[in-house]
Amino acid sequence: MKVKRAVEIITDGIDGPAIDTDGTSEHIPVDPDDGPPPPLAADVAFEDRPGGFEAWFSERIARDHLDLAEASVRWLEVQPGVQGVLYEDPVVLMVDGRWNEDLKSELRAWWAERVEGLDLGQ
Repeated sequence: MKVKRAVEIITDGIDGPAIDTDGTSEHIPVDPDDGPPPPLAADVAFEDRPGGFEAWFSERIARDHLDLAEASVRWLEVQPGVQGVLYEDPVVLMVDGRWNEDLKSELRAWWAERVEGLDLGQ
């Protein structure tokens, strides 16, 4: 008897897309000639949190621009009002202290100067 499984969500992991079914995850083979996957929402996205913000990077940045993600941590650490930066993993930065539209714009501009064609969620 063949058991049918329902697809709960399709995620974009470092190894490429995966299908989550019944609490398990299966990698979806992708032809490398198809080019890089498009961002799910934006290559750089922001989320407020108490005492600061989180900056989320797409898997494309984590894979293709990891050196710049690490450099953006050093840039953020010296910005006025920023009290601390935690680089938790290749896709999320947790920043304590200053968070306003100016810093968001400055971080987007920092990325735009270094990488053409990123979706900066503007």
